Amino acid sequence: MRDLSDCIDESKNLRTFCCTVNMMPPLLYSLHDKSELRSLRIHGGLTVEQADIAVDIANLSSLAIERGSWGMMDSLPRWAGQLSETLSTLTLYVSLL
Repeated sequence: MRDLSDCIDESKNLRTFCCTVNMMPPLLYSLHDKSELRSLRIHGGLTVEQADIAVDIANLSSLAIERGSWGMMDSLPRWAGQLSETLSTLTLYVSLL
């Protein structure tokens, strides 16, 4: 996990990030300073506190959340509001199981 976090930290021009397995919480802080990040697809199984950290990721034009927790879904209107100037695509993947 540390190697992946270091890789994200070193990727100065990261524009797209996709991680659909439930390992996002340790990576959230590494994504904050990515001013070029425009597309994000994540596993949304986050606590309320972790979702609050994710909401601070700005400037996205595309956001996809897979299997979002209630905490993530409750934070989504605020995140979408903060992204209102840049967000053009929002995708939610849910599981009925």
